[in-house]
Amino acid sequence: MKMSFGAFFVLLCHWVSFGQSSPYILTLEQAVQAALENNPRYLEAKYEVAASKASYWSAISLPQPSFEISYNFVPQGAGLSQYDENNIGVSQSFDFPTLYFLRASVADYTTDQKINRLELVRNKLIHKVKQSYNKLLMLKYKVMFTEQILSVAQELHTKIERKTILGESSKLESLTASVQYTEAENNLAIANNDLQLAKAELINILGPEKFKNPGILLADSLYVDASPLDFSELLDAVNKTNPQISEANVLKELAATEKKISWHSLLPAFTLSWYKQSRGGNTNFYGASLGLSFPLWFMFENRGKIAEATAKYSIAEEQVRTLNNDLVLQLEEAYAIFKNADKQKALYSNTLIPQSQTVFEIALKSYIEGEASYLDFLQANRLLHETRNGYIQSILNQISAALTLEELSSITMVKTRQQELK
Repeated sequence: MKMSFGAFFVLLCHWVSFGQSSPYILTLEQAVQAALENNPRYLEAKYEVAASKASYWSAISLPQPSFEISYNFVPQGAGLSQYDENNIGVSQSFDFPTLYFLRASVADYTTDQKINRLELVRNKLIHKVKQSYNKLLMLKYKVMFTEQILSVAQELHTKIERKTILGESSKLESLTASVQYTEAENNLAIANNDLQLAKAELINILGPEKFKNPGILLADSLYVDASPLDFSELLDAVNKTNPQISEANVLKELAATEKKISWHSLLPAFTLSWYKQSRGGNTNFYGASLGLSFPLWFMFENRGKIAEATAKYSIAEEQVRTLNNDLVLQLEEAYAIFKNADKQKALYSNTLIPQSQTVFEIALKSYIEGEASYLDFLQANRLLHETRNGYIQSILNQISAALTLEELSSITMVKTRQQELK
């Protein structure tokens, strides 16, 4: 019954497998790549970037020209072919030239916003993959520990049943052992169910169409980089690289450009026309015209557009400030959780796990030799079970917080170590 729980890597340097035939060997890098290739939300964001880039030319395009042919002063009842006095012309309307540069800027800012949104979706997807991958690993270890507890409970239940038959053990002790054995069976069933749900969650993230075979072999273990973390460095990285902040700043610039466009709507639009004219058999006439369209009713439509654009710019400014405050709060919370979980993991690894393991082994030996009661053994067994679960939870909390810090700052903290598969 001797087991070693002295270090974190004893837990993590194992592989997890499901299914019985030809399991798919999956590293964390392969899992991330599969998610990026198959996840519909990420693919949707990529297509949105492509669509935004394609819309650039339509944003700066001139209106369609108009062609016109006209016959003038034709007597009523006469055919058009009997008269050669006509005009054939083309007209082109266009806005004030600076508007086209501003619309080009709007198109560029819109594309930048879509690119930042794509990066945000990518970061969240990678976060989900790593979180799910690690959850699956941890649940496998929980199943392994629960199986060990069930094995001990089954062995003791069998021995106590024999002792009860021989009159060496009480009926109460026999019933207690039976309850403990049934409870251990139920805990194992719950742990296996959680494991299957975690596997289904990971497959759903990676793409169920590709991973139809339920057999998956996780080849990597995860660990947190032990290098010291400075909060100010993380905060600086968030301000410089976080795609949410970049997107919010782009949207603010977009609103500022829309505000400029609303003011430029007060400038005139132009219509340029050219005609080829025929009269009295002479086709060497031509004509040209330049028309101006002024926003005469600017106090209504244009005034409303300017006020709306100004308000939207103010909203965008406040959204940037709100987002900065929210991200700082998220960073502070994740940093505090990470530091606390790191201390908890060290406490479990260096103190609680070895001590509870020693208490369990002494209690088991003492009970078998008749030096301790079954109640003493149950207390030691429960202590070991709770300590193991607490250790696993501290690892989950630490890696979860580290992944949140990763997502916010783009600094890689959770790394992989590939174990030789046997």
